[in-house]
Amino acid sequence: MSFFKSLLNKVKDIPKAFKKFSIKNLIQYFKTHRLMSIIYLSAVGAVVVIIIVLTLSMKDAEAEIESTGEDQTQVKTDIKDLSITIPENAFPYPKKFRIEEIPRNAAYDNFKQLGNFYGDIYELTPVDGRTDLALEPMTYDYLIPGEFYFGKEFNNAELIYIEDKENPVVRVFSGGEIYENSNSQPVLRAKGFHGSLIGLRISNPVKPELGLKEIIEKEDTLKPDLMLIPGIDSNFKGFLPNTISNSNPQGNNLWEVTFPDRSIWVYQYPLTETRTMDYVTEAKTFFNTISMKSYVRFEADKLAQKLLSSNKTFDIIAHGIGGIIARYAVENYPITNVRKMVLVSVPNSGSNIVNPSFLNLIYGKDPEILSKIYGLTSDTIRYLERNNLSYLEKVNTFYIDILPYSETINTLQTSIREDIEYFFVAGSKPDFNADLQDSQFAKFYPENTLEKGDGIVSVYSAIAPAVDEATNNMENITFKTFPFSFFDIFMQQQTLQYIFAFLEQGIEVVEVPEFKDDTFKEWLFDTGSTLTANEDIRLPDTDQNSTESSVDLNSTDTTGSATEQISDKSATDSVDSDLERWRNQFFNNNNQTVTSTTTESETSESNTASDNNNTSNHQDTDNTISASSSGTTSPASESAIADNSRIDTIVSILNDINNTSNSTDTISKNNHTGDLKTYQPDSSMWNGTEIPQKFSNINNMIVYNYNQFKIPDDIEPYGMTSVNGSLYLFDNKGIVYFNNGIFNRINDNQSFAYTTYSGSLFSVHDNILTQYINGEPVKMEYLMFDAPVLSIGINDSVQYYLLHYNGLTLETPFSSFKLDGHYGEIIMHGMYPYIITDEAVYLFNGKECHEIYRPYSNDINLLTGIIAQDSLYVIASDYSLRVISLDGKKELLLTSNNTGGIKVLKNPQQVIVVGKNKFNIIDYQYKQPKGTYFDIPDDEKIKDAVMSNGNMMVLTKKDAHYFLKKVAILE
Repeated sequence: MSFFKSLLNKVKDIPKAFKKFSIKNLIQYFKTHRLMSIIYLSAVGAVVVIIIVLTLSMKDAEAEIESTGEDQTQVKTDIKDLSITIPENAFPYPKKFRIEEIPRNAAYDNFKQLGNFYGDIYELTPVDGRTDLALEPMTYDYLIPGEFYFGKEFNNAELIYIEDKENPVVRVFSGGEIYENSNSQPVLRAKGFHGSLIGLRISNPVKPELGLKEIIEKEDTLKPDLMLIPGIDSNFKGFLPNTISNSNPQGNNLWEVTFPDRSIWVYQYPLTETRTMDYVTEAKTFFNTISMKSYVRFEADKLAQKLLSSNKTFDIIAHGIGGIIARYAVENYPITNVRKMVLVSVPNSGSNIVNPSFLNLIYGKDPEILSKIYGLTSDTIRYLERNNLSYLEKVNTFYIDILPYSETINTLQTSIREDIEYFFVAGSKPDFNADLQDSQFAKFYPENTLEKGDGIVSVYSAIAPAVDEATNNMENITFKTFPFSFFDIFMQQQTLQYIFAFLEQGIEVVEVPEFKDDTFKEWLFDTGSTLTANEDIRLPDTDQNSTESSVDLNSTDTTGSATEQISDKSATDSVDSDLERWRNQFFNNNNQTVTSTTTESETSESNTASDNNNTSNHQDTDNTISASSSGTTSPASESAIADNSRIDTIVSILNDINNTSNSTDTISKNNHTGDLKTYQPDSSMWNGTEIPQKFSNINNMIVYNYNQFKIPDDIEPYGMTSVNGSLYLFDNKGIVYFNNGIFNRINDNQSFAYTTYSGSLFSVHDNILTQYINGEPVKMEYLMFDAPVLSIGINDSVQYYLLHYNGLTLETPFSSFKLDGHYGEIIMHGMYPYIITDEAVYLFNGKECHEIYRPYSNDINLLTGIIAQDSLYVIASDYSLRVISLDGKKELLLTSNNTGGIKVLKNPQQVIVVGKNKFNIIDYQYKQPKGTYFDIPDDEKIKDAVMSNGNMMVLTKKDAHYFLKKVAILE
């Protein structure tokens, strides 16, 4: 108690001490206590300095910026290395943002590691908590550290952001611009519509390659070179990464496969990547001359200068915003060396996807609430937000030029040239399953609506010049709609066939006569019913004013070959005659209002390898799409092609596209005669992948216990196939359709041959071919054969049948061929079939059927196979896996006794060999053989397996019961 009394007395004495305090006493104290006085003054000074530093640092690490929502030029604030500018009327109401530097803690380290950030990371958050989208993009300026600035020609920096800290995903502000500020410091400027975590990322210094570059060089011919002008999808350049090998380090190119005899050029411009300081300076100079900022017009001017200075003739294929650049250049400059233009998913009338006011209706809003308002699922709302925002940000400052009714779009409405042929290609199936047709969003976003758009561009916008009142009577315009999405349409076989037919038509053909001696009979015609060498087939032309097209078959004698030709037939259907019919239909009805056109075909399954069944001689079909001409819209299939299988099947389905040139003369009135090109597999396509000599015991599969289904006891299936995620089971009683856990018998006749194509099952029983869609029979056709059908092969234009008629007979639309063997199956490869019999492998190339492979021993029989990685994978009776090049000239042999022997499947990364109680996996993704196997329980036996929606569905038998099991392959 005495202590507290003493302390209280001292407190009471403080006022008395202040009364005694005087400046005179303080000076006297400094004179008598100099050392202590210096210490006291230093301490006080240090405290003051610390307070000032903390105050300034807090001010530097945090700032605010407010938009008043009124007519103002702009508002700007700086925080260390970052400056943010909000343009006038970006928000229709006062909007304040808080800008904070992320402290260097564990959260900062996580963000830095996730996005490879460099330096400080800043968070821009709205003070009012409303995550609205700006109606005009805000500007972010970030100082580039001097040590990472390598000159005006480099673009090794980009501004990145994380939109949601709770679920961090790193994205890039596309189209950044590097410039020098008033202090001659390098600054990276980017545009954005929302607040986020913002930071800088530095990459290796590389000078960007811009302008017109030749990527594929071929010998000069009379055909124009191809010029590719991509949009936001870099895949449009055509490089196929999974085709790279030691012998082919550059890999194959989609367009080179399609047009093997043409040189290919790419016009490259910085759309999504950062723009160098040199580029920004040049663009700024151009903008001053036209009194507006338009990167489309800037790139069109640069492209036009390249074309005007070139002595080559070009056919242009452009995608998305690349088509706007191509049109503006060709139609507004005196260019004379462009013959034809193919414009794929080009927003000729603009796109609502880049309208920020529309996107603001859903951005940052609760998807559960919006789903009730607009009658859509919350997942659909999320997809619309992410898809549309992603495209808006990727086109960045280009978005101004592709808004509907923009100055650029208005210019293109009346600039179509009459001396250039146009092919406008539209997509009618967005890459998601939801349909907006009955919702209010169908009015805002026809681009996202089934049959009205491809997810980015509406059908109307893509074909607008063809249906516009001012241009719909122009005969140099062709258009076509396909049931594909914006990112898939140019990689589909059907689309490529029409592009090929359009560009190949009208090219002068010079025939150089072969040197012959005096004793050679130059012209000899067969007067019989079959065609001989040098005989022409006259194809009917839908335009009665045009001359008939002729095609020289140049057939060869097959006498002495391994197959015996029985009879000849002729084919009359062609891609280009369809194009001509559409054209004539349009010209004859040019007063009719056209809103959209679609094909009647449906999208095929993403993995047709799962459709190959050995027991029932079931074939493996390719990812191809059928299409028929139509002037009205028809519903497309709901099946979607998976992203990871887009590239994998391109090479295998395109090797035969050149064969469609047999009737490419019916598009215009300037018809000519060309040679029919036959499909010849090139052994250079051989991928050289090594096959492991033995497998490692790595259990990289998992069986989903909750996805096991016991099959009813009255069903005893011997095989199955998958179509659009549903299964068809085959037993001695007929066909059972399995969907959503329900087994339903749909046919009471046993199927002896079946295959899948374009979202349909095709089954043969009693020589009746039946087509099923979603478990329902939709079409039946009687086959005029006197022998049982063992296997069938179908694509959009031809059908092939393998018959058992005193041995094996292959029926084609043109001829019949005797094959060696007792059983076999057809494997489609584009337009043409490979036939695997128990004795040999054959290839029908459009004219002849050649044996390309036969085992070295008569004791070895071939069982089944698939085509993957441009190679044939064939299982033999000695349980060996033989990998054969498509021309049969090269072979790899896997050691026996460990490869199973029932079936071969494929997915984008692996070949899977199915045995009686095990799976063997060969991973060829990185050209490194990785053999693995996975055993099922000993008391179960595998009867069949198919790929379905990225996993395997396995048919097993245990005791007398059958089960379906879902098996996933772990990475």
